[in-house]
Amino acid sequence: MTSQSVKASPRPREVTVAGVQIVAGSALVLFLAFNGMAQLQSTEMRDVLTDLLASEQAAGLNLTIESARELVRYTLFVSGGLAAVALILGVFVLRRDRPSRLVLTAMGGLIAAVTVLGGPAAWILTAYVVVSVLLLWTKAARAWFAPPQSATGTQGPTPPDAGWAPPPPPPQH
Repeated sequence: MTSQSVKASPRPREVTVAGVQIVAGSALVLFLAFNGMAQLQSTEMRDVLTDLLASEQAAGLNLTIESARELVRYTLFVSGGLAAVALILGVFVLRRDRPSRLVLTAMGGLIAAVTVLGGPAAWILTAYVVVSVLLLWTKAARAWFAPPQSATGTQGPTPPDAGWAPPPPPPQH
């Protein structure tokens, strides 16, 4: 196989599904983060936080309504930021960017580790993230993301960018 035929190989279905799941899931989380920020000062949010702080689990935390609201705000900021990064990386994964696949895998592991602690309701999100990341590492996906092979079957050097040239030497005095 030449490097041109490898480069032109179609994207495996697993990568397409994973990329679309990542982009769609990230867009949903971004929407929910923006919606949560808009609702942060509402009376409904105050009622939810009041009920939450009255529960036995939260009683030992000694949080006020305002400190709980700040905690929710920071959580929404972090969630929105991670979702924005994942959305961009998901687009790049669909374009065969190997570093994006690696970063998404690391982010997916971190997100799964944190959300699994959230209990049964968060386990759905954990499963969604794990499935999306695992699809990026199937045999077909690994072959598609692999560096191009030369005609001899060994990995050839990456050709330099055609527009790149070394900088000129400094002027001599």
